[in-house]
Amino acid sequence: MKTNQISKIGRYTNLLFIVTLFGLLSCEEKKDTAASSFSIVNVTGPSKFDCGSFKWSVRFSLPQASPKGGYIIQQITTTRKATKSCPKPYTSLEITFYEAWKVNAGESVSYDIKNDPEGFDDNFASLPWDQSEGFEITKGKVRFFEDFKMTPDWTSNNPRTCAGEIPSTLTKPAGWDDKDAVDHNLSTEWKCCGTSTETLTTEPSFPEIIGQVKSPLGGKFIGSVECVPAWTHDSVYSPNDNLLLRQYAMIVTGLSDNEIRTGVGDYTGYYAGDLDAMSKLLLMLRMVYNVPDSVPMEQAKSFGSWIRPVEELSGSYYKIGWPVVLDPVNGPMVKYPYMGYLGAPYNAPGELDYFINTFGRRQL
Repeated sequence: MKTNQISKIGRYTNLLFIVTLFGLLSCEEKKDTAASSFSIVNVTGPSKFDCGSFKWSVRFSLPQASPKGGYIIQQITTTRKATKSCPKPYTSLEITFYEAWKVNAGESVSYDIKNDPEGFDDNFASLPWDQSEGFEITKGKVRFFEDFKMTPDWTSNNPRTCAGEIPSTLTKPAGWDDKDAVDHNLSTEWKCCGTSTETLTTEPSFPEIIGQVKSPLGGKFIGSVECVPAWTHDSVYSPNDNLLLRQYAMIVTGLSDNEIRTGVGDYTGYYAGDLDAMSKLLLMLRMVYNVPDSVPMEQAKSFGSWIRPVEELSGSYYKIGWPVVLDPVNGPMVKYPYMGYLGAPYNAPGELDYFINTFGRRQL
């Protein structure tokens, strides 16, 4: 799935695995393979997280502009194995498919990168495989083909591949040959039963960036927020989810406001546009700061476009603590289900400053 926000990279759409290996637009007939070699340029990562989770984003660049334009085609072969004895069962996977990006005539990068030079073409990513051990090997073979025409088997959101919105197919394109292809590989192995260990290697090799923490002040905050269950995953936030949220919020309460500011800035910079990640931050701020259930509508401020029931927006009070409520027995807890998001990006730094200046800290 092509996106310039790590979050969309991320809406990784499989119930058991989420590897967004994406790529390329393809074609039927090989016309000309001039300019068939190119560079893989690192954009983000590679970063590994707990229990087999990782992220690595790159973009592709031809050595010179293509006179006719064409498509960068990537063959992806992924083998994944997660054990059933640790104790959670997961489905193993072995799949080969092809994906592609369009390069316009006279350009040396894809159409998307031309429009957003700071973006990326391809992203390898996976969510954690908690309580398991296993391995994943993804092998990419990447080539550029000039003057190709798409065939009907290339479709976006193809349910048979892991390419997301990028057009992809299981059928080897006419003229495909591994000769002179550039390797684009990632392998990881993990053990996550009680304690967690993981290895991660890439080809081309780039220095690993651990968790994308940009400063020591933000490290503890980011690690705590990342461990919180995402509000956007389930229709109801479970009692266990609330327990975990409270436990990690108690860790964050040990940080100063300035440390939290640094953490929020680093976190939002890294996870910009990722609704799952932003939902964790939404909940954390409402747990750590003494946000009331509601305030008069004329005093209300909103820093995100989280969808709420229409009737809640027509009354004289605004539920500023939503989706967290103050339970008289259990204290603050998530009550309301996720309904969607529409509008401007969530301004968590702005909301944090508002909470600090208006409500202060909560006693957990």
